[in-house]
Parts: sequence; structure tokens; C-alpha cells
Amino acid sequence: MPYTFPLTDANEIPHWVLFEAAEYSVLAVDRTRNAISQRSYDYIQLPLPLGISISTQHAFSEGPNPVGPLMSAASAANSSGKSQFEKDANLMGRLILDPLMMMIDSYNTTGTQQMFSNITEMSLFSEARRVFVFQYAFVPKNFEESRTVANICEAFRVSSYPSSTNVPERILPPPLWRIQVMGEGDPNLLTKAWLGDPLVCVLATVEINKIPFGQNDTARFFQDGGPAATTMTLFFKEFETGTLKDGAVYSKSEISRLEQGLSL
Repeated sequence: MPYTFPLTDANEIPHWVLFEAAEYSVLAVDRTRNAISQRSYDYIQLPLPLGISISTQHAFSEGPNPVGPLMSAASAANSSGKSQFEKDANLMGRLILDPLMMMIDSYNTTGTQQMFSNITEMSLFSEARRVFVFQYAFVPKNFEESRTVANICEAFRVSSYPSSTNVPERILPPPLWRIQVMGEGDPNLLTKAWLGDPLVCVLATVEINKIPFGQNDTARFFQDGGPAATTMTLFFKEFETGTLKDGAVYSKSEISRLEQGLSL
């Protein structure tokens, strides 16, 4: 069910954030951003929030140094804790194998033929799944807006859960989301400028506070019992890692369709 807040003075808001949710699918054709919009069962339209935080963190690993400290023939011959056979084998390796390995290494050095004692490099083992944090403060003006705020908070909370199936003890993953910025101007440019083109996301965390004015404050409510103010923080995380192609970042599902010459 679609929800929009605020209900009054909406024409004074130049830009909106549109959150669209669709059921999970294993098919790449259903996991693109355009597909989420086309088959969405729910959307929520809110103004730009009080705060937008975007985190991009790639995961790297740092392997061991394959070179290590150099050892001369003299130090190898005089090293302690080894048998004479081990010393002789080590010495022969330094005298015969090292020159051969150095010749091979020369093909793998820089253009200046300069050798480095530490050639450890950072290895990317997981691209970033960006995290988008939206912070909202709702102060409804009447009963209708109060009920709308409650429905919006509940819609986000419920849509973060996985779905049940007809098979006992089996569930489907949570819904997939598309996030866009709409309003005065090109939606594609607005979304890129404000959010950096989020890929398809999942809603990882929903934080709702119905008494947001501090610990020493009392609950404030309308005559029908609805809260007079509510704060909500949403944590969205990209469902698939992204890959750079032709100057833009696409998800794995979108890349697979582009490589097949199919539209997104």
C-alpha cells in the first residue's frame, strides 16, 4: 500500500525520497532496479531526511611477505639449530637456485629493474555493499497524519522480515528495495547527486522512537492516543556487490543482463 508524508503542504517540498519494495526473486531479470519498480507491491514517499549517511567499505586482505630477509652464504653456513646436511642443502640452494630465481624475478620487477624486499600487495576479496542510513523526524499536525506516520513505521518494520512459505521451517528472504530521489529535475541525476545511485537493497535495521525528546521527557500524544512525534532511522544495505562497467556501477544481476545484450 502506498504511503506519503506529509499529507499537507506537500507542494512545498521540492524533492522526495521514494522507497519501493518487491518480493525476493532468484532471477536476475527480477533483481535489477527497474524490475523492482515495475513489480513493487509497496512504495513509501518521504521528504529528504534530516540526515543521509552513505558508507562504502571494500574488504581487502594482506598476505604474508614471500621475500623475507636476505641470507648470505656465510650466515647460512654459520646458522645454528640445523644439521650439517640442512646447512649444506641451504647453502647449495643459495648458490644455485637464487641466481636462477633472480633472473626469473627480473621479468616481474618494475621497468627500472628495481627489486623490493617487500612485495606484499592488498588483495580485494569482497567489493563493498554500501550502507545507506536515513534519519527522519515526524511531527504530525493532525490525527490523519499521526496515523500515517504509524503506518509508515509499521510498513518499514514489517517489510524487513522474511516471508513464510508452505513448507514448514522454510522461509523466503526479505523483500528487495529500490531507493530513488524524485522531484524537481531529472530523477536519475537527483538520485546520483544525493545517493550515488543505490543498487537493489535490503532493509537491514529499523529504529523507531516514539518519545524522541530525551529520557527525562514524558510521552506526548494526540487525543486518539497516537504519538505527537516520532523519529525513525533506516539502515539499507546493498543486496549484491557492485562492479564497475563503462563508468557506472552495476549489480551482479544487472551485469549479467548487460553482457547478454539485454535491457535493464
